[in-house]
Amino acid sequence: MIQHIAWTLAPGDQLLDVFAGSGLFGEAGASLGREVVLVDESPDAIVVMRRRFANYEAKFVGDGVAEERTSASSTR
Repeated sequence: MIQHIAWTLAPGDQLLDVFAGSGLFGEAGASLGREVVLVDESPDAIVVMRRRFANYEAKFVGDGVAEERTSASSTR
């Protein structure tokens, strides 16, 4: 996957994944310096992406459901 991104997108290009799931494709792009926009409607997927992107400069936009679930799961 990383090779595919490296071959098709130049550093600084944007990568859009509208069915992001766990964010694996986005993480591969971010690790190569690509700007990444990930979209998923599943609150569980957003929680996983928050963990996956903890070491990246990431901005999450949404309805707050994932934030609540992340906070609740971190107190367990």
